[in-house]
Amino acid sequence: MNMVGIDIGGTFTDFVITDGSGAVRVHKLSSTPADPDQAFMRGLGESKVDIAMLDKAVHGTTVGTNALIERCGAPTGLITTEGFRDVLEIRRSVRPPSDYFNLRWIKPRPLVPRELIYEARERTTFDGQIIHPLDVDDALRGLRQLVDAGCTAVAVCLLFSYANPSHEQQIADIASQHFPDLALSGSGRGSGHNRRRRRRGRPRRRLRG
Repeated sequence: MNMVGIDIGGTFTDFVITDGSGAVRVHKLSSTPADPDQAFMRGLGESKVDIAMLDKAVHGTTVGTNALIERCGAPTGLITTEGFRDVLEIRRSVRPPSDYFNLRWIKPRPLVPRELIYEARERTTFDGQIIHPLDVDDALRGLRQLVDAGCTAVAVCLLFSYANPSHEQQIADIASQHFPDLALSGSGRGSGHNRRRRRRGRPRRRLRG
């Protein structure tokens, strides 16, 4: 089987290539942070990988992780369900267990400051039923407010979107129509399985009496 693995890091881009004989080759070159695709494609050419003959390609990257750690990503806003603006400020899930009772523990800065979080007027139940349709005019107003504040990217994380992502899709459609250069990511595009990861609206486990 002809396979290639590519890992794009902040400094280097690495390739591991194997063919049907089991022989393994490696190749390394400098990453191109402004456009990671350049190092990706140049590395394939330099390592003489025949894309047409590949059976499998595996790609991984730490670019996103580095941006989060270094806080050097695009200015980002957040749209969430009305009433849940302060979830990032509360940050219940990120407190280290060793510091649960540490009165001097200092919370890290949230990834999105409170002034760049907009509450959308909508509500969906845990099983995906819409009880308050999305206020489209309000959603447009929120997007415009975030763009005017300097955001070039917006994350949309609505309550129970894993069960019904339609409101998030509506916001994405509005953004595409009115702000085509805005990068938008909706939480409903990820895994729809409940309890797969921490998210807004995750039902809490009941305590047995």
